[in-house]
Amino acid sequence: MKKILLIQARLEQAAAEAELQSYQKALGDSTHLEALSVLDEQLAWTTPDEILDKYDGVIFGGSGDFDISGGRIKSDPARLIGMIIFTRLPLFIAYILEKDMPALAICFGHQLVAQMQGGDVDADDSQKKTGTYDVRLTEEGKSDRLFGSLPETFAAHYMHRDSVTTEPVGAVILASGDMCKFSAVRYKKNVYTVQFHPELSADVFVKRLKLSTGYLPEGVRAEDMVRDAKGSESVISSWLERVVAVV
Repeated sequence: MKKILLIQARLEQAAAEAELQSYQKALGDSTHLEALSVLDEQLAWTTPDEILDKYDGVIFGGSGDFDISGGRIKSDPARLIGMIIFTRLPLFIAYILEKDMPALAICFGHQLVAQMQGGDVDADDSQKKTGTYDVRLTEEGKSDRLFGSLPETFAAHYMHRDSVTTEPVGAVILASGDMCKFSAVRYKKNVYTVQFHPELSADVFVKRLKLSTGYLPEGVRAEDMVRDAKGSESVISSWLERVVAVV
């Protein structure tokens, strides 16, 4: 049985538990999933080998609580804590990249890795979105062992304020969309990051939107912004099978 670590950035315990359940369901019963909070100051974030040696893969989850920018003023607590998280993880992510350890970073996690690899992350209005949008594979994506099994165009669920605005060092762009320049990225052979949420089914995504503040436009129903995204929903199970299981 593979052992996976989920790194969370959630303030509310209920939200953290819901996220954990979504990932466990996506991974299936053949994995043991454990979670650690990046808000836990007692953990050895400066000595990543002490945490990571016992895991076969790592998932960096999203966060509706914190932003790198979010269009907020610099003194906004959500941005300040976002930067604390950013300064806490460099050695951790550097270790994963150096070892080329199987990793999947999602939404906020995708942005953190990009920023640490020299990309810019900002509240880009042209990329900010909530709902289900189409994504297209690049030529590199079509031949990628993980994304190559997806249709050339597939639907994915998004809810984010920040976006990656310039290409990070070492990034291989696997998928892009009209409102998302860097939808899916690979670093080295085994480190994948995505801006969308492959852990959420359409019905769960609708429920999440209804519980999240600041994402739904006024007067718009969550159900009207969401549709099935079967292609992207297969990413996590495929990552387990095609990346984690073969390393």
